[in-house]
Amino acid sequence: MNNTKNEQITLSSILSRSGQLFKNKTISSIFPEGKKVYTYDDFYKRSKALAQFLTNLGLKKGDRVGTLMHNHYAHLEAYFGIPYAGLVVHTINIKLYEEDIAYIINHAEDKALIIDMDLLPILSKIKNKINVKYIIVFNFDIENAHPYLDYEREILLTESEPNNLTLPVITEDDIAGLCYTSGTTGKPKGVAYTHRAICLYTIVSSGSAAFNLHEKNIVMPIVPMYHVNAWALPYMAIYTGCKIVLPYAYSGPNKLIEMMEMESVNFVAGATTLWYDVAMELEKRNFKHNLPNNLTINLGGSSPSKEMILSLLKAGINVVHTWGMTESTPNGLINKINTQITPHNIDEIAEKLTWQGIPYPFMEVRIEREGQHVPFDGKTMGHLLIKSPWTIKSYFKDEGKESFKNGFLDTGDIAVVNQDGWIKILDRSKDLIRSGGEWISSVDLEKALLSHNDIIDAAVVACNHPKWGERPVAFIVVKDGHKVDKEMLKKFLLNKFIKWWIPDDFIVIDKIPRNPTGKIMKKLLRDTLSNYDFSLIP
Repeated sequence: MNNTKNEQITLSSILSRSGQLFKNKTISSIFPEGKKVYTYDDFYKRSKALAQFLTNLGLKKGDRVGTLMHNHYAHLEAYFGIPYAGLVVHTINIKLYEEDIAYIINHAEDKALIIDMDLLPILSKIKNKINVKYIIVFNFDIENAHPYLDYEREILLTESEPNNLTLPVITEDDIAGLCYTSGTTGKPKGVAYTHRAICLYTIVSSGSAAFNLHEKNIVMPIVPMYHVNAWALPYMAIYTGCKIVLPYAYSGPNKLIEMMEMESVNFVAGATTLWYDVAMELEKRNFKHNLPNNLTINLGGSSPSKEMILSLLKAGINVVHTWGMTESTPNGLINKINTQITPHNIDEIAEKLTWQGIPYPFMEVRIEREGQHVPFDGKTMGHLLIKSPWTIKSYFKDEGKESFKNGFLDTGDIAVVNQDGWIKILDRSKDLIRSGGEWISSVDLEKALLSHNDIIDAAVVACNHPKWGERPVAFIVVKDGHKVDKEMLKKFLLNKFIKWWIPDDFIVIDKIPRNPTGKIMKKLLRDTLSNYDFSLIP
């Protein structure tokens, strides 16, 4: 007989536990105007006050509350206070195009919107396009005037009132959070996270099979809290009672290194692209710094190069590489060197860390090609499919059904798996180059080009070919004052790839086009090749 089946796993439990057990632990928010430090006790009380305030406005269970906010304590309160009231916290990516932001707010049917004061220019451009009943402005300086409800003022007023909050019955299958994809292949799609999904992911991701967080950690999410719930690091930090440092926004490698040094941060998560900046800065300093000896960084979002990882390792930094997506809450694969892997030197460690790694516990993975499982040979490419207790089974409002097959989500990624079960993402299916019946990874070619001393950015795309179907063409950005020779680049790549993988041409451009979330706009590059003539290549 199961005597525990009625016990619900909800974020309310994590919030209450944090307020009871970690009252004196601190949460620091580093604003451009200054630093604010408060305790878990403050966080707990203010999160409950936010729940009370939103309930007083008349919001009902299941209503969505949008946030247009940076990384700071008020956003952290929204992560927990909104679901505590039975509502849904809808984090909105401020880097998206304004038309997409308006679409997302309307599609989610947000009843209220909490927005940072410095982001009001975004609101002014979309206000007439959205239907939101309540606008609530968070302002570090409460004296700054604006015509909307003021977050700080309302929280202070609510805290001073008697606590008469009547909570709705919340179950683990209720929706707690909502994020949207970046819409690279169409309109953004909504991804709804239940209390159960977030809590289970938090438990597993905090544990020894993943990040092994505990209350002695000092964590800093550099990944924005408006992007896939900051990879769930805020949930993990509160769950484990870590000291938390919230950096508002990424402002360059020097500032990031300074903050990590001053705050003694020993666990930080951020996109691969920013760690390139940090690695270059550390190289300039000959790897001299005052960072903690036990600093671990979690990188993801795009595949890192061996050279970048090597620089971080030389600086004495532990590297954990993860792969995930909005749909998987977010991580599904993790790479941290374990006892089954025995690299002989730092070069081998760096090379191994370029792989995405092994599945999380409870994450089931398939790699298929033409409906068949690919062999565990580390070479045969296939489509990556996943399912887990925290991976969605459908998109919000039941859209995008074509992405789900027999209970698995087709990630749109192309991958290989080796004999140890380690997985490497080689490309997006839509960006894969299909040449003469074989598959070529644009991502592997890009990483190789980025390791060249004269190149600072690169993108490889498919170009239609009359004989081979498609052939790779590389777009490269050359360092100031440097020059490249196409034949020398081909020879450079021949040391790493078989001949038919080598791009047929290398086109030098000033800048690789990227969308607001930093992803390469490969369709735009492919379109420039629509009239490309291969007969002109020597």
